[in-house]
Amino acid sequence: MAGVVVRTATAADACTLSGFNRTMADETEGLSLPQDVADQGVRAVLEGRASAIYFVAETPAHGVVGQLMVTKVGYHQRPCTTARVSSLLASQSRPKTATLYCSAT
Repeated sequence: MAGVVVRTATAADACTLSGFNRTMADETEGLSLPQDVADQGVRAVLEGRASAIYFVAETPAHGVVGQLMVTKVGYHQRPCTTARVSSLLASQSRPKTATLYCSAT
């Protein structure tokens, strides 16, 4: 996709991130994530209260079209980094998601 810029998410992206998270919860887990719960989680990350960081991909034509959240988590008693990738293009009705588990600490 030409003209894609990847950058660290800011507070201005909170509404978009929250919407993506709600859509992803529905698609991947069949959960109807309440708006306030999604908003609280996104704010915790953006305000540095969670061990995670969001990146967004955006284009001039569509704005933010995808997100990447990288978290530091304990997995089977070993710390590791988890990256959750989701994208939602304006022309798509469903996001494409993947969760990557890495051994890096």
